[in-house]
Amino acid sequence: MTAIIPMADVDKEAKEKVSTAKISLMTNSEYTFFATALIRLNLSYTRSIKTLATDGLNMFINPDFVIKLSNRQIAFGLLHEVMHVIYEHLNRIGSRDHRMWNIATDYVINNQLDNMGLDVIEGICLDHQYDNMSADEVYARIKDKEKKQPGSTSGLSPNFDDFMQTPAGNDSNGNPFPSVTQDQVTQQVQDIVDQSIVASQQAGSKAMGNVPGQVLRDYQERTRPIIDWKTALADQMYAIGRQGSSFKRPSRRGLAQNLTLPGKLGKGLGRIDFAIDTSGSVSNDMFTQFVSEIAHVFDRFKPKEIGIMQFDHDLKARDVVKNTQEFRQIKMKGGGGTLIEPVLQKLQDIPSRALVVLTDGYFHLTKSMDPKKPVIWCIYDNPTWRPTFGSVIHFKVEDLGKGK
Repeated sequence: MTAIIPMADVDKEAKEKVSTAKISLMTNSEYTFFATALIRLNLSYTRSIKTLATDGLNMFINPDFVIKLSNRQIAFGLLHEVMHVIYEHLNRIGSRDHRMWNIATDYVINNQLDNMGLDVIEGICLDHQYDNMSADEVYARIKDKEKKQPGSTSGLSPNFDDFMQTPAGNDSNGNPFPSVTQDQVTQQVQDIVDQSIVASQQAGSKAMGNVPGQVLRDYQERTRPIIDWKTALADQMYAIGRQGSSFKRPSRRGLAQNLTLPGKLGKGLGRIDFAIDTSGSVSNDMFTQFVSEIAHVFDRFKPKEIGIMQFDHDLKARDVVKNTQEFRQIKMKGGGGTLIEPVLQKLQDIPSRALVVLTDGYFHLTKSMDPKKPVIWCIYDNPTWRPTFGSVIHFKVEDLGKGK
């Protein structure tokens, strides 16, 4: 049975050391994702465990253990438990051997934290042959080794923490531990992950760089917008050209339905410019698809003309298209890094009603770059991206060419 220590009875030095470690993580933007998750976990002290532990949603600390550690080692331990939570390691045990699964997950976590530069704690499971492997892969290797050489893994142990069930009674602050189902834990963990990723986005690229890749991919898939991006772009085009729509030449489609609708938006839309990201991550096939999408916009909305810019770390090409045949003459130019500033600066000098940018969004963007004209960011394969100005439409590259 787990005996929780009331907060008032916890050694002052232990509380101060844990608090200092938490603050050091919270004030370092590099650890924003983990620190945000950490402060959302209930923390209790107990001597029923040897070191630190988690039940998948709460964290438990032996105060006698942390007193012996440095600030950076305590930070290591705290993040270790946080990662067990965000990876849902307890929910994923299934029928696996409890000890071996704990060891496998410890290898995955400890290797990542060591690679991040945190101070490791002596005696933990650490072996970089398992770098970039999932816990499932590490578990399979450990189990296979034991099968081929019985007793070869007997010396291994999850000597850093123990998994445990949520204890009965109250936590260190006197609040009762909630009784939650496995599905409820999953939902709460997803909420923690979502909040932590949003905080990382706000903190900048360094913070996003430390969000675990699989966690980010799961989040992107879960939050993928279901609205068709072309419908969203069409709505934006209508909004831009609405004031120029004319009832003097009503829509034939409207008349056929006994409705008086404005005619085509060509006059109101005027000129629209598109900017295509042609950095190293863009293939010729993708570029061709992008040009095809722009041609579809031209054919559908009949603007006066369309400007097409290509950019990587610089503005590589500018074309002005006035008929569909001219789209065939556009060839891809670029292949370098990515900077958006040259495009936004050029937009201020041309007679364009708005700019539509086709990009993955992996570049630096600040409010000071706002060209003071409507900007529509069409962002592919990066659904967590948010603009500092303009509006955003998310889509997947695989959706290009669909729904025309």
